[in-house]
Amino acid sequence: KGGTYLNQVLSDILDMSLLDQGKVQLKKETINISSLIGDCVEPYLDRARAKNIKIIIDVQDQLSSIGDPQAINKALSALISNGLKFNDFGGTIRICARNHGSKNTIYVEDSGHGIDPTLMTKLGRPFEQSTQFLENGMKGSGLGLAIAQSIGLLHGGCLRIKSKQGIGTVVMLRLPALSLQSDEAKALLHSREAA
Repeated sequence: KGGTYLNQVLSDILDMSLLDQGKVQLKKETINISSLIGDCVEPYLDRARAKNIKIIIDVQDQLSSIGDPQAINKALSALISNGLKFNDFGGTIRICARNHGSKNTIYVEDSGHGIDPTLMTKLGRPFEQSTQFLENGMKGSGLGLAIAQSIGLLHGGCLRIKSKQGIGTVVMLRLPALSLQSDEAKALLHSREAA
């Protein structure tokens, strides 16, 4: 367990370092949001079952974005992982995705303890984290939200957090929606036709 924990922390530090230095090159393509969320959730199903946490997925039909699927997977996985870490036995995580004009928003909502209001302004900064310990008695790297936020910004989106103690937390990851009229979408379409 200690080795796995250390490996995850080192991986997060490396990712954050690359993001800070602007060395992450996005490989943009059309992303089906429903498929992406399904891929992100699957590795966490055993952990959810172990804590009897119900995961609900509610995605608007035909929702697509332009972006780097691997990077967005990493960002969303960090949010799902946090939802599991800081949720109680028998809790719920709801992952919802909706279109809002030129942006798609993915919401990851948990029924955990919520976040201390005094810590809200610090979350999203590297190495800042809540005071709660994880299931294994250790603390996380404090980089998950910072990485997710940086990935959202790289895509021209953003990350927002709303939380109430005793009720739970909602993290919103906003990404550019796929519009067939956008120059980027047309370029992707032409590159596929050429291939």
